[in-house]
Amino acid sequence: MPAKPHKVFSRRESGILLPVSALGGRFGCGDLGPAAYRFIDFLVDSGMHWWQVLPNVPLGYGNSPYQAPSAFAGNPLYVSLEQLVEVGLLKKGDLPRTRFSASTVQYSKITPIRTRALKKAFAIFKQQKSRFKHSWAIFLKNHSSWLDPFALFMTYKEQRDNKSWIHWKGAAKTFSLQAIHHLSAAEVELFEFHRFVQWCYWMQWQELKGYATKKHVRILGDLPIYVALDSADVWANPKLFYLQTNGKPSAVAGVPPDDFSATGQLWGNPLYRWGVLKKTDYAWWVHRIDHSLKQFDAVRLDHFIGFQRYWKVPGRAKTAKNGKYLKGPGLDFFKKVSQTLGRLPVVAEDLGRVTPEVHALRDQLGYPGMRVVQFAFGADPEESLHAPHNIPENAVAYTGTHDNNTTVGWYRSMTKQKIWKYLGEKPKDIHWALIQEVLASSANTAIIPMQDILGLGASARFNYPGKPSGNWRWRSNPRQLTAALANQIQQLNKKYGRYHDC
Repeated sequence: MPAKPHKVFSRRESGILLPVSALGGRFGCGDLGPAAYRFIDFLVDSGMHWWQVLPNVPLGYGNSPYQAPSAFAGNPLYVSLEQLVEVGLLKKGDLPRTRFSASTVQYSKITPIRTRALKKAFAIFKQQKSRFKHSWAIFLKNHSSWLDPFALFMTYKEQRDNKSWIHWKGAAKTFSLQAIHHLSAAEVELFEFHRFVQWCYWMQWQELKGYATKKHVRILGDLPIYVALDSADVWANPKLFYLQTNGKPSAVAGVPPDDFSATGQLWGNPLYRWGVLKKTDYAWWVHRIDHSLKQFDAVRLDHFIGFQRYWKVPGRAKTAKNGKYLKGPGLDFFKKVSQTLGRLPVVAEDLGRVTPEVHALRDQLGYPGMRVVQFAFGADPEESLHAPHNIPENAVAYTGTHDNNTTVGWYRSMTKQKIWKYLGEKPKDIHWALIQEVLASSANTAIIPMQDILGLGASARFNYPGKPSGNWRWRSNPRQLTAALANQIQQLNKKYGRYHDC
C-alpha cells in the first residue's frame, strides 16, 4: 500500500510557478526585494498557498540554474540592491541608473552592473563590520562547510579567466582548505567578497521566507539530481564522482535514445560513485538536502528516476546512444537520509520514460509525482496518466512546466480536435480551460506557471531543452498582477475546494 503523503501535501491547495529571476523589479532581473513581497501578497489575494521556484543557485553555462558552480550557494543576481540601501550597505545614489528591459533578463548587461553595486556594498560592509558582527558570525559558523570551498573556488576561477577547474595548473587544481591561509591580499579580497555576497543572499532570503510563512505561503524549491562538472562541489569532492586523474569525467549523465532523439540526450554531468557515497551514509547528500530544506518548505527532486536507475555514458562519448542502465541507490538512499532529516517533503519529478519500479519507489516513500496536462494529448487522453481525470490525490498537477511551451503557445501548435473532444467544447481561452482542469483534478497540489495565468504565447517560454542559449530570460510584468486577476483566481480556488483562510 502506498505511504500517506507528507503533511505539507495533504490538503487541496494551489500555487504558481515563477522563478525569482522572472519577478518584476527595477534592475533588470527579479530579486529578493519589493517585487518578491508583492508577489507573495498576490498569492495570498488569489487564495494560493504555494510559490514554486527554480534552483536559486548561481547561474552556469548558458545562464542555466541547472549548471551551477555550486549546489549550495545563492544566486548573486537575486540580492536586492534596494534592501541593501535599507540596511545601510548602499546609498540611494549607488543604485544603477541604467534602463533595463522590463520583459527580458539581459544577463550580459545586468551582471557587471549588479556586481559593481555589490562591491560598493562590500566596501561599506568592511568599514561598518561591527554593525553586522552577530549575524555575520552566525552565518559563517552555520555555513562554512560549503561556503569556504565555494568562495575559494570562485576566487581561483576569477583569477584564471573563468576557465573550468579541470584546466587549472598547479596546486589550485587540488582542493585544500589550508590554501585559504596562504592567499595573497588580492585573493583574500575576492574570497571575502564572495562570502559577503552569500551572507547578503541568505539574510534576505530568510527574511522573505519568514514573510511567506507568516502569510501561510509555502515555497517549493528545486533540487537537481546532478551537479555541474565545473563546480565547487565536484572540485572539492572528486572522490564522489567518476573522474579521471586529470579531472575530466570518466562517465557522464544522460538519457537513452527515444522517440524524440535517435541519439538520446547527453547532459555531460559527472555521475556519482554511489558505492562511495553509501559508505558515508550519503553524508554529502544529507548535507545538501538539509541545506535546501532550511530554505524551502519542500523541494522538487529533479530526475527522480535516476535514484532507481540511471543512464551511464562513457566520458568521451559524443552522444548518449552507447550508454547503459545501472541500478541507482534506491530505497536505501532515502532511508538513510530520512534517518537523519526525518520524513522528506519531496515532490518526485517522475516525467519521461518511467518504469513500474520508479513508481513503486515513489509510492513506497509516499512522495507525490508530477502530472502535466499538456502531456495528456499526445496519444489517447482517456488512458493518459496526465489526463485530469486520471490524476491521483498524491500528485502535483501542472498545466505545463518550465521546460514546456506555454499553454497558449502549445495550443497554437497542436492539432486541436483531441483537446476539444476532451473538454467537450472549443474553449474561448485555452489557458483558463486547462487551469480549471488542473484545479478540478483530484491532485492535492495544483501548480500553474505564471505565463499560463497571464495567457501568454510561445514568446514567453522559459526554457527550450537542448537549446544551448537564449533560455531563462522571460520576466513577468507586475502591472498585470491586478486585484481583478487575483479575485478571478480566488473564485476558482473556492469553486474547486482549494481556498483556505490560513
